[in-house]
Amino acid sequence: MKNPSNHVNILEKNILALYGNRGKQWLANLPKVILILKEYWQLENIMPVTTMNYNYVVKATHQHHGAVVIKISCDQKTLEEELRALKHFDGDGSIILIDDNPEYQALLLQQAVPGNSLKDLYLKHPEKAMERYVDVMKKLHKKAAPQDLTHFLHINDWFKVLDCSSSNQLPTLLLKKAKYLKDQQIKTMKENLVLHGDLHHDNILLNGHEWLAIDPKGIIGEPEFELAAFDLIRDSEMSDPRTIKPLLFKRITQLSTLAALDESRVRDWVFLRIMLSAAWFVEDKGDPQKMLHLAETFIEY
Repeated sequence: MKNPSNHVNILEKNILALYGNRGKQWLANLPKVILILKEYWQLENIMPVTTMNYNYVVKATHQHHGAVVIKISCDQKTLEEELRALKHFDGDGSIILIDDNPEYQALLLQQAVPGNSLKDLYLKHPEKAMERYVDVMKKLHKKAAPQDLTHFLHINDWFKVLDCSSSNQLPTLLLKKAKYLKDQQIKTMKENLVLHGDLHHDNILLNGHEWLAIDPKGIIGEPEFELAAFDLIRDSEMSDPRTIKPLLFKRITQLSTLAALDESRVRDWVFLRIMLSAAWFVEDKGDPQKMLHLAETFIEY
């Protein structure tokens, strides 16, 4: 087994920034925890993945389940949210949950093989990628939400960060529009489904001949909110301001038509998700300028 410290540069920075001393201890314990979980689940061929942001992730081989993934989190709450979502989706459009170990805040998951992300397909065949995206989304949304929704966050919980934002942090015009639109959108939602919540291209992987979602957040909302997580603009397309708006709205129309959803609601959720990202950047002391630049294209619509 390779030493986990070789793969945690970004992870280490993020964990220390978020959790301080608790995160430092969690990072220090990782080698021991991996060995314990290797024995607990009887795994072989442990191999850390090369990119980790907020969770420690390794690929492995299981005697009965074949290729698997172990995901270990420093944050018990977010792991429990993902666990509930995976149990709800039950492998329909999502990766399969094999087992969990609450003591070490770890999940044992099916590994998508070959594991190409939808981003790869989108770069070569954007229309085909949109079709696959909508296929995955519809599978995830087939199951009715449970009667007791108290164990799931609602999208309104995410948007509380906007309510706490001020014009000192975000432009007044954009923030005012976002707060008003957020209230209107939530008031007029017609469905309450368990959503993935973060269904971008890198969270949809190829497994054999089917595409499966990974890393679900498990949040209550409507399908239009889910669709608005699609990666509409690539970084390489941000260089020419004249093309951003036409590309954005063209793709919103294409996706809404494919999914048979309300285009105006999708468009409003796209704006709101952009502003939500900007508010999170501010909260994490990051740079929200890219998000704000995108949000400005909606002001003139």
